[in-house]
Amino acid sequence: MRYDFAFLVVCVAVAGIFCGCVTVTVPDVVGNTKGSAITTIRNARLQPDVNDYVYHNCIPSGLVAFQIPVSGTVINKGTTVSVVMSRGLEPEGD
Repeated sequence: MRYDFAFLVVCVAVAGIFCGCVTVTVPDVVGNTKGSAITTIRNARLQPDVNDYVYHNCIPSGLVAFQIPVSGTVINKGTTVSVVMSRGLEPEGD
């Protein structure tokens, strides 16, 4: 059985309407402060989750180092976006 791409797109769109799914695009919050990232994610009708911190060579301490899912991903409204904050450079050992 052969389906063309346009038919599949229409089927997915119709299925989303019937299930009540509303999709949104994940905003880019990498490099933002924690407060700014939370506000931006909430304004996109998503749920922020900031619960991890990592050392990062390029991103200064206190700014978002990573986010999951990445910006531009289309997901259902209300989905959690995990944010990992930078601790800056890892301290050198003695």
